[in-house]
Amino acid sequence: MPNSRPSSGSQRDFGHYRASWEQSADALLLADSNTARIVDANPQAERLLGRSLGELIGLHIIDIYPADQSQLAAASFAAGVAGNDEPAKLDVLWPDGVRIAVEVHAHLCPPLRRCEPMVLVTLHDFIERQLAEHEAASRNWALSAIHRATVAAMDADSELDLMNANCVGIASEGATTFIALANDDEEHSLTIVSAQGPGAAFVKELDLSWADVPKGQVLAARAIRTGTTQIVHNARDSERLAPLAATIGVESVMAVPLQDGDRVLGAIAIFSPVPGVFGAFEQGLFEDVARQLVLGMRVRREKLVFREQVERNRRQEEHVRLALEQTVAAIAATIEYRDPYTAGHERSVAELSEKVARELGMPSDVCHGLFLAGLLHDVGKIKVPVEILCSPGRLNELEYGLIQMHAEVGYEILRGIEFPWPVADIARQHHERIDGSGYPQHLRGPEIILEAQIVACADIVDSMCSHRPYRAGLGLERALDELRTLRGVKLDAGVVDATLHVMQQAG
Repeated sequence: MPNSRPSSGSQRDFGHYRASWEQSADALLLADSNTARIVDANPQAERLLGRSLGELIGLHIIDIYPADQSQLAAASFAAGVAGNDEPAKLDVLWPDGVRIAVEVHAHLCPPLRRCEPMVLVTLHDFIERQLAEHEAASRNWALSAIHRATVAAMDADSELDLMNANCVGIASEGATTFIALANDDEEHSLTIVSAQGPGAAFVKELDLSWADVPKGQVLAARAIRTGTTQIVHNARDSERLAPLAATIGVESVMAVPLQDGDRVLGAIAIFSPVPGVFGAFEQGLFEDVARQLVLGMRVRREKLVFREQVERNRRQEEHVRLALEQTVAAIAATIEYRDPYTAGHERSVAELSEKVARELGMPSDVCHGLFLAGLLHDVGKIKVPVEILCSPGRLNELEYGLIQMHAEVGYEILRGIEFPWPVADIARQHHERIDGSGYPQHLRGPEIILEAQIVACADIVDSMCSHRPYRAGLGLERALDELRTLRGVKLDAGVVDATLHVMQQAG
């Protein structure tokens, strides 16, 4: 097109409008109102109509439209001459036959310097608007798909759930989506771990590789191999994608690598029903999705490893606890072998102590600890001579002193073992009384730990109910009466009440 524009009377008359004329975003034509022939055109009109200014000047205004629209074009121009500026939807025609949809405004201009009135014809093409609408539709599709994928992925627990959630979210907008993970085998095979959408069944049957071989030429494989996003804007023009496009309506395809540092884990592929949907903006969005997906996969893999470690620790802890309990039971059995008259005493005290602790609302773990402490509360008797333990007569002061030593001895035996509960202190304090009359430390009130006070009550109940070498069992009612007598004097009132309630429930 020529860069210079010919001078004319009309151009001189409109010279003061030249800057606006030249810079207008719309195509502008100036036509004689009588002859309907073009006398001037701006640069945008030259581009829109595919003709130079020299080709346009002198051309009848009707000649820029297709022949099948001549009457509509003439009516539009006539309406403009008549002062009726009503827009018309027409096509303009390029010399090579290309038609471009435009909105036409014909507007009568007042005469200047004795010139004939002119008609200003404005041609506003829809290309930019169509492009903008297409771009908005593409963005809305991508944003909606990603939003659905993000929302669905929030509740995903496992790595597979996460990948399924992403595919379901994207496929909900009419796309077919799959995620393929790269395998480190000799064939460099690909595993389709999730596929959703109208083409999912087709995708799941694919035999893929990410190697540079014939079956490794799909976009997902190339994305993995190169570590870059792969896009096909028109699937119908692709020999490989045309059958899928015809079957499920695929128009454009994108594959984004799932990059984790220097390693490509796989790819996410999106087959969209919207043509040309994957512009730079949409590509950036889905690459963000891929990054978030990789991050989610990493987090869930770390969580799985953590859970497995927690489970191993739990099993190991359970094993250690079982071994500990078996050891405790063996020690308790050893004590009973030395004193057959008190056989079963440790277990009875242990069971009652645990029940009272539960009655007091103590945590389950603490209750279990009390059970083990009950089994060991008399472990110090291992140092007391058997003839004293089994003596049928009344003990003298020295012998009774040896018996009392079992609380301190039990503490010395147990304090070197790292129990998660105060087992050693319980063994040491279970004969203490809140008025200071107990032994071996003569502790008072809150100086005695609650667990020891619980074992003390249980010990009194079972001892009084059981037979001893020096007396027959006194019975449960005598034992409970003893608790009531000692309540608030030598024994903690709350612990006594809980013990009584447990025994009453037991019948």
